Amino acid sequence: NVEEEEGSELRGRIFTVNKHWVGNVKAMYMTEGNIEDVCTSTLRSPMMTKASLMELEREIQRNDANDNPGDNNIGRSSRSSSSSKNATQSTNDILVSFFWKLVRPNIGLMTVNFRGRLDGILTSDHAGNYANPIPYTDEDYANPILIRQSLDTCRRAGSNMGGVLPTPHSDLTFSIVTNWSSFRHGRRMIADEQNEATDENQNWTNNLQMVRHLPIIFTQGMMARMPKRMTFLVIFSCGPEDVGCVLIAPERVMGELDTCGVMNELIAKF
Repeated sequence: NVEEEEGSELRGRIFTVNKHWVGNVKAMYMTEGNIEDVCTSTLRSPMMTKASLMELEREIQRNDANDNPGDNNIGRSSRSSSSSKNATQSTNDILVSFFWKLVRPNIGLMTVNFRGRLDGILTSDHAGNYANPIPYTDEDYANPILIRQSLDTCRRAGSNMGGVLPTPHSDLTFSIVTNWSSFRHGRRMIADEQNEATDENQNWTNNLQMVRHLPIIFTQGMMARMPKRMTFLVIFSCGPEDVGCVLIAPERVMGELDTCGVMNELIAKF
């Protein structure tokens, strides 16, 4: 019985993600490239539409061009080059694959925004909630590239992607992942809001700088109600350049989580 196994008590962590750890994992799956390729393509979220991703990458290229005028190599990195042999791996893909391989759920569920992912069907102009989970088995979350392929097709990408999902039973373990990192205001949006404020008193945020953002999640209440066969991960934007995680998982995996290097700063432990 999963609920009675040693180390099955749920524990939690809130932490910022170590960028060097992400880069090392990404490098493991690269077939060519340099340090720039390792450090790119880390901002993609399954809750972000393809149109938003394209606009984000165009903004990155504009910033590169502004920072390096006259450099003809700008825009030729893996984040914008369709000729790269390396499959895109985002921080989301790496964290999800790592977390699920750590807790080994029978079924993983990742919430995805389907706007812009289903050609000609859903766009940003459609009202309503079009977020839905994609199911994964252990073959589907074996590496970050399979996670990225599933987001491109909105379906499982493992070798048995046409197979039947495990039959529900009392010991079935499952995990839920959601990514909130794309919900924060980007620099461009903040700049536009500041430009629209003609009176200094109209925008009191002008002289403020975000130091840290934390999502409002009542973790203690969740843990009191969650079955022990369930795990939970929220990926979020922790600051201007940082990605954070809220994680709830069995006590038996916390030792590896605390020592593997994924954490840059431990914010809370419960």
